[in-house]
Amino acid sequence: MTDRSDEQRIRDLETALEELRGEVQGMQSYFEKQEAWHKEQLAAAHLERNELRDVIRELRARGTTVFINSHLLSEVEVTCDRVAFVKDGRVVRELTLGAEERAVEVEMRLERTSPTVLAGLARFGRDVAADGPRVRLRVDDETVLPEMTRWLAGCGVGLFHLAARRRTLEEVFLEVIGDVPVAG
Repeated sequence: MTDRSDEQRIRDLETALEELRGEVQGMQSYFEKQEAWHKEQLAAAHLERNELRDVIRELRARGTTVFINSHLLSEVEVTCDRVAFVKDGRVVRELTLGAEERAVEVEMRLERTSPTVLAGLARFGRDVAADGPRVRLRVDDETVLPEMTRWLAGCGVGLFHLAARRRTLEEVFLEVIGDVPVAG
């Protein structure tokens, strides 16, 4: 009697397994369709964004001012000439989106640092800060970097690493506006 009972349980398990396989295949098909739909939506959004950029460029070429209110700062950076940051209903900062408006962040690793070296670097930029051999500063234009490296060499300070990058609009936004609480 237990043999028949065991056989029945095995058949029940096989049936349940087949049903589960069917459900998994159905879910897999559903997710594949969802993925295809999302890819189509992303492609459409990309085309719309490019078309919008083209329209804005045409209007700008005609001398028309276009106001864009967006949280997509990377898109603003690509599309706009000027930006204004608004906090509590007031414009707290305006800037032209050109190289001259955003400082270049410079990070160096020096052989040694001293108060004299740090004071000397302040001639080339601002916000000079040292953490051991790593030094960070902001320069208005990267054209000062060759002169700065020559100055370091003239002081007998070895330069092991130098990286320069322009801050993103998102970084400027966070600096100007500060921490923005997320609604929840």
